[in-house]
Amino acid sequence: MGQITRQQRNTYLQDGGSRCPFCGSQSMASEVVMYDRLTGEIHCQIECIKCHKDWVDIFALTNIRDCR
Repeated sequence: MGQITRQQRNTYLQDGGSRCPFCGSQSMASEVVMYDRLTGEIHCQIECIKCHKDWVDIFALTNIRDCR
């Protein structure tokens, strides 16, 4: 994993995770690594196809809706 600065993290979160926090590329690959039922968090391993740096996105359960 790379060293993500506070500014890189903030920019990445503000952009909704649409660009690599290191090089700004939109070419990224991901896979679900872990789901924690106790915290409701899903951890996804992300890798930038351009610069080959990787990091983990953390998603938290914030809401539910009916499927109908």
